Amino acid sequence: MMFAEFVDAVRRHYGEEAAAVRHELFFLSQRSGSLHRISRAVVAALRDAYFCWRLPMQAPPLPRVLAVVTLAGSNGKGALEPALAVLRQRAVEPVCVIHPRLRGHGVGQLPCRLSAAAWRHAVAALWSSFPNAQHSPVSSLLVRLCVLRFRLWRGVWERTLAAAPVSGTLLLHNDFDLFSAAAVEAGRGTWRSVCVQHGLPTDEFFPTRAERHVVWGHSSKAAYHSKGTPIQALRLGPQRWRANNDLAALAPQAICVISQTHTPVFGLNLEDDFLTLAQYLAAHGPLLMPVQILLHPEEVRGGHPYRSAELELLCCKPPHAILSSTSLRAVVIGFCSTALLEAALQGHYVIGVDWSVPASTAAVAVGRPVNRVSNNVELLAVLEQLLQDPEERAHFLGRQERWLQQTFQASTEWLDGFEDEQ
Repeated sequence: MMFAEFVDAVRRHYGEEAAAVRHELFFLSQRSGSLHRISRAVVAALRDAYFCWRLPMQAPPLPRVLAVVTLAGSNGKGALEPALAVLRQRAVEPVCVIHPRLRGHGVGQLPCRLSAAAWRHAVAALWSSFPNAQHSPVSSLLVRLCVLRFRLWRGVWERTLAAAPVSGTLLLHNDFDLFSAAAVEAGRGTWRSVCVQHGLPTDEFFPTRAERHVVWGHSSKAAYHSKGTPIQALRLGPQRWRANNDLAALAPQAICVISQTHTPVFGLNLEDDFLTLAQYLAAHGPLLMPVQILLHPEEVRGGHPYRSAELELLCCKPPHAILSSTSLRAVVIGFCSTALLEAALQGHYVIGVDWSVPASTAAVAVGRPVNRVSNNVELLAVLEQLLQDPEERAHFLGRQERWLQQTFQASTEWLDGFEDEQ
C-alpha cells in the first residue's frame, strides 16, 4: 500500500489522532513479522516514556522563536541553520529545543516534563476503543502505542509552551515526526508554526500540518501545492545555492552510486533496480574509474541487497567524505534523493536513472536530475564521454547548473512575521 493510501486508511479506521502518527505507523508497518513490529513499538514507547520522565521539572526560559530539533544532521538542525543565521543577523535570537535523545550533543536545551494529567491521558491510549478497526492495514496495538507516544510529547510541549511569558513562533525542520507534530498541535492557536524544507518532498511530507512552509524554490512550491498545501502558506526561503561560474570541467576520478534500497516511499521496492545497476557497474565501471556504492544509514542498520563478495567490497558506510570533497570530482549516480542535489552543489557530475515509480511524484518532480539515462548501456556511454570529452563535461555541468538554479531560489518573503518576534 502506498503512503497516501495508508494514511487515508488509518484515518478511516482509527481517526484523526492516529493519522497524526502516520509517519511512525507507516514505517513500523513495513517491518517484516507482526512480533517484530510490536516489539519495536513497545521498546519505542518505553524509551519515550523514559525520556519524558528524565526531563527537567521546570521549563527553561523561552524567547519568542523556538527551533524544534529532533535530529542533529543535515535533515535536522542542519536544515534550520540557514534560517537561524538570517534571523540572528536581524537580531532575532532563537533557542533550539531538542529531543531528549540529543542530550549532551550541545545543540540546544530540553523541554520540561509533562504534567501528571498528561501522563494519565497518554497511558489511557492503551485502552482506546476502535470500532472501525476491522480490515485495517495496521494493528490496533501499534496504533495505541504510537498514540501513547504522541500524547507524551504533546503533554511535554503543552507544559513547555504554557510556561512562556508570551507566544511566538515554532521553527521546525519537519512537521510529521512525533516530537515535531506534537509541538505543532500543542501550539496550535497560540504559537505560529513555520516548517523549513529539509529534503525532497516525498509523500510522508503530506498532508502538511504547519501553518507556513519555507521551501527551496519554485519547483518545491509547485510540488507542495500539488499535494494540497495552500499556496498562501508557502514561502521561498534563505539562500542555499549560488551559481559557480568558475566551475572547472575536470575529468571525473570515481563512480559513486547513491543507494536507496531502504525506502518504500516511492511505492515500489527499488532493491532489484539498484542491485542490477550495481552489478553492471561492478563489471564495467572499474575499466573506467573506481566504483563505490554509498549506503544510506538505514541500509547500514537494516541491511541491503549487495551481498555478494564483489559488491560488499564496493560498499561504503556514511558519512561519505567523497561527496563533500573539493579536490576530487566524481560521477554520482542515483534515482531521486537529496544526496544527489548535494553532490551537484559540490560540483560532481550527477546522473539520474530514469525509473518509473507510482508514488512520491512531488519529490520526483523536484529532485530527479536533469542529466538522466534510461538504461545501463546508455549510462556506460555517458561515463565514457565524461571521462574523455572536455566539451561534453562542460555541457553536462552547464545543464546541471541550470537545474540547480531552477531548484533553489532565495527570497526574504519567509521573514514576514519574524520581525515582530524581536
